[in-house]
Amino acid sequence: MKFTIKEVLGFGFEKTKKHFLYLFFVFIIACAVSGIVNFLTKDNGFLLSILSSFIGIILELILMKITLKILNDEKVTWGKLKEVCPPWSVIGNYILGSILYA
Repeated sequence: MKFTIKEVLGFGFEKTKKHFLYLFFVFIIACAVSGIVNFLTKDNGFLLSILSSFIGIILELILMKITLKILNDEKVTWGKLKEVCPPWSVIGNYILGSILYA
């Protein structure tokens, strides 16, 4: 099945427009968490650097899961963090895949 650029951009624009406030606040929260973690782990050694990377990976996976839920017209809510947090097996596979890719 082929899609035109116009269809893809239109679909993305409509989803973004429909969920703009939710996506905006998720973006702000992700930036704040990332900024705080980077500030706290700055120049503090190797282990904290690994912790910072691990938290960044979890944030990336949460953002991907939220995006996929929106694209699949699934309801995303603020109340249930368990709905958007990836299982540990996914986190492990993502880290392993990242290491193998690098």
